[in-house]
Amino acid sequence: MVPILSLVVPSPQPHPELLSIYDAAPTLANLLTYSPPAPSSPLPRKVRSAAVVAMTQRGEAAECALVLASVLLGAGYRAFVAQGIASPSLVAGDTSTLSCPYLAPPQKRQVTCPTLVEPNTGKITLLPTEEPLPFLCLHALFNHSNYWASTQPRTPLNRDTFNLDDRSLWLPLIDDGSGKPNERPQPKGMRHKPSEPSSHTKEHEDTQQASHDPQDSPTLLQRFPGGWREEVYREAVVRRYAPLTHPRGTTLALTLRTPEGSVKEVREEFQQRQDRLVGRITDLNTGAVRDTFSRSRKDTLKEHQYWREPISLGTRVGPDGVDNPWQASELEVRGQTQPLEVFLFHSEFRVDALRRREVRSGEWREEYDARADLLLRRTVTFASASSRAVQKIEEEFESPDKGCSDDSGNGEADDGGSGDGRGRGMSSSSRGMQQSVQRRVMMVTEGRVHLLYHYGRHRLLQPSRTFVKPQDGLATSLTMEHTHSFQPDPGAEEPKLPQLWEELEVQMEAEARALVEVRQAVEETEAIKEARVSEEEQATLLPGIFDTTSNATVQQILKERAWEEAHREETERKKREELEGRVDIIAPYLPLLQVSCATSTWFVGGEGLEEAVQERCLQDLRDRLALRANLLQDKLDEAREAVLTCREEVSRRKRVTAEERAALNAETAAAEAAHRRLRAHLAAWRHEAEERYETMAAKLEIDSRIRLIPSSGLSSPPPDTVQGSTTSPSPRR
Repeated sequence: MVPILSLVVPSPQPHPELLSIYDAAPTLANLLTYSPPAPSSPLPRKVRSAAVVAMTQRGEAAECALVLASVLLGAGYRAFVAQGIASPSLVAGDTSTLSCPYLAPPQKRQVTCPTLVEPNTGKITLLPTEEPLPFLCLHALFNHSNYWASTQPRTPLNRDTFNLDDRSLWLPLIDDGSGKPNERPQPKGMRHKPSEPSSHTKEHEDTQQASHDPQDSPTLLQRFPGGWREEVYREAVVRRYAPLTHPRGTTLALTLRTPEGSVKEVREEFQQRQDRLVGRITDLNTGAVRDTFSRSRKDTLKEHQYWREPISLGTRVGPDGVDNPWQASELEVRGQTQPLEVFLFHSEFRVDALRRREVRSGEWREEYDARADLLLRRTVTFASASSRAVQKIEEEFESPDKGCSDDSGNGEADDGGSGDGRGRGMSSSSRGMQQSVQRRVMMVTEGRVHLLYHYGRHRLLQPSRTFVKPQDGLATSLTMEHTHSFQPDPGAEEPKLPQLWEELEVQMEAEARALVEVRQAVEETEAIKEARVSEEEQATLLPGIFDTTSNATVQQILKERAWEEAHREETERKKREELEGRVDIIAPYLPLLQVSCATSTWFVGGEGLEEAVQERCLQDLRDRLALRANLLQDKLDEAREAVLTCREEVSRRKRVTAEERAALNAETAAAEAAHRRLRAHLAAWRHEAEERYETMAAKLEIDSRIRLIPSSGLSSPPPDTVQGSTTSPSPRR
């Protein structure tokens, strides 16, 4: 029996997730499993220390609160464990009546007022709050320094409730007579550097980290005991998985339901995926699927949105999210303004500064960010929905610096050479045309180019010009009939034919470049779609390159998963052949039937022969199944001995270097992973052995070759057989 104050130990942790209350609360809620008390059970008389609770990853309400308070105190917060009466739903761990916290807007990450934290869910509530509190009464507060008893437990919780200096509200257990709580001084360095452990605790932490198994210690290698956890809220179900435990890399699967109970939306989060997929939102009402990717994806894809049939998409939804939505049927009926697919890119990583691409039926739309040629948007119209023959290209450009315009309104910005792709216009001496193009329409099949220029200074109308390209493409073939213009400035001079031909050459070069970029865009889009299909069919997970502590365990898990995938086809083929009857297990026992019919002297009229053959077949099957089980059990015993040896080595070596500790942890993790794998194989084999035995017994009951054992002529054996059996026993018998 120890004082409850001694169980609250300020524990500085080296993990960034435990340095802020907004990160530590959900992290510890994921690490620990709350054990609700039994109905009508008395208050607990014993609690375990925070170290034991963190090691076992399971605890009651007070035990989980001890862990959270110890971590927050180590991070520099003034944290307390609160004792009182809570709502029955909170005590029972029932969150079905609460709103889903994953749908709430993000909170400010500062603590400027009294804050309540639920250790079992990680929910943070700032006081005062408008929502009803699940805490009904507050009886006491304590931490490592003192214990305060409430004199007014029925008082509603507010900001003034937690004024521990007010003796009308709180009475301290340890009082120095000054009216203030006698707080124990903090270790040196903790107040200014909460993220660094003090000197007298470093040796203890090194010993603890070396003596405990990394999978059982609070090193955040396994966020959820058992690998995953399910939380039920009002009209929402949340499944959270530890990294690398789900084959698709899922860490969060949030399923939103209607009041009637049908699924309306699924939100997923992913980690450690090779394709850099980090999020997915699936709308079951419209069939919209939106995938989000990290910045490290090679093709710079940021977001991909596509549509599928809601009914077909609903068949892919499970408790752990949506399984490969690409296999769902495509949406047939669409709105007039609804695109087929939408691609968003990280424009800062692309040479062409592409930001958005919409794929429509017979039309593509692209948007750009901060291009040197001032291009903002491009719309490409194809000849048909299935054809990629370009019919028209329409481009829009940003307005250049307005300070470069002259007094007459004729813009004299940069020279706008052919390299910028926005149309050069006329030379600076020509005042009949604008230099900056706002909109360019290239009608490829008709051989025409239409230019619309930006507004000039003090001008209400926009000038424009249309070119008809000569069929032979020669400058001498250009006449004034090949161009038409609208010039709102009556004082502007009409440009000469050489200047017009120079402008037309610039536009034809821009059209050729646009056609090349369109062809490259089509090829890039097809390559991205093919890559996405293959990535969803076989999701590949990668370990974190900086997670050196758990890399050994992760690599072992990935190797086992790869081995299972490589041998899955062969295993499934063998099982399928057995079920379909291709493997004839009874055939080796047919000669036994014939020999028994010919030489048996103890069967009268064939009675008992059928049962004896069936029993012989089943006995051999039992021997084979038991032999496999014994081999697995022997390997399991060896793996258990290896785990115990590793743990003894870890506990024996107290002072080790960082490299030695990493090697010991890696060896222990590999041994434990092998032990878990063999234990799972043995459990699976026991289940499979029962199924095989029952299947074989059923086959023997209906097999016609056993039922057609001759029953006549066996009342007395043949003379030669009887004589042979009496004089000299048969070697076979």
